[in-house]
Amino acid sequence: MVTKLIRRAIRKFRRLNPFIIIGAIAVLTALGVFAYSHYSRSASVIIPAKPVTTVTSSTSENPQSTSAAQGSPATSSTTTKTDKSASGVPAKAPSGAGPATPSGTFVSNHFPGKNDTPSSEESLCTTTPGATCYIQFMKGSDVKKLDSKTVDSSGSVVWDWDVKDAGMSQGKWKITAVATLNGKTASADDSLSLEVTP
Repeated sequence: MVTKLIRRAIRKFRRLNPFIIIGAIAVLTALGVFAYSHYSRSASVIIPAKPVTTVTSSTSENPQSTSAAQGSPATSSTTTKTDKSASGVPAKAPSGAGPATPSGTFVSNHFPGKNDTPSSEESLCTTTPGATCYIQFMKGSDVKKLDSKTVDSSGSVVWDWDVKDAGMSQGKWKITAVATLNGKTASADDSLSLEVTP
């Protein structure tokens, strides 16, 4: 009697076995699709930026030049952009206040590479001194961003970077500047997209 029951149970199990296997495969496939779609979204990728430095040079011309003949030596001076303010004074964040809404030229060229324009970009974020600011580029679930920088007493930070180094795919990228201060955040979208061409 017990043997008959065991045999009957084994037969039922053999009949159900393909359904159990198919069900297990379906469940595992559904879990795999969910995990892939959830974890395959690109995390924010930091765009490599070139260092921005200040270079000031001053040269006096030969005393026999025409300027010297007029009684004053000629002097030429060249200055490039910097991450620091002209005074070089670090910013002190106001306590408790949030940042001003970011403004500025978030990208210098919205159509890099188009009509033989360069792929190099300059991005500027202006907000409250002492806040941190970054600029984010989004296309679907793909997110790239310029690394956060602290705004000094000039109220601005600058990034020099190249679209070719950013790993951006072809298409339109939404541009957003995000500033954070004292745990509060303010953001602003560029009215134009960054259009990356092949």
